[in-house]
Amino acid sequence: MRDKKHFLNVGARPQARALAQALARARRGSVIVVVLVTLLLASMMLMKFMESSAVELTLATRQADRDRLRTHLLDLFEVVGPEDPAVSRARIDLANALF
Repeated sequence: MRDKKHFLNVGARPQARALAQALARARRGSVIVVVLVTLLLASMMLMKFMESSAVELTLATRQADRDRLRTHLLDLFEVVGPEDPAVSRARIDLANALF
């Protein structure tokens, strides 16, 4: 009777080991999937941040360019003089372009 139990236990051990190894591989695979998904989400968030920063930078640059252009044109208007009809038309055009 003892030999029979011993035989059954010996036969069960390789199956238990195989099952334990399969579970370990599955756990490792799950960890890899979690890490890859985390990296994907992090890269997507970084891309979104970079896009929004680029838009904000573009808008800020446009505003700085507008201010510089407006200042330069107002200086030119002063040089020519306010009584010149071209200056009054140019002021209207400048106001329409900026606002």
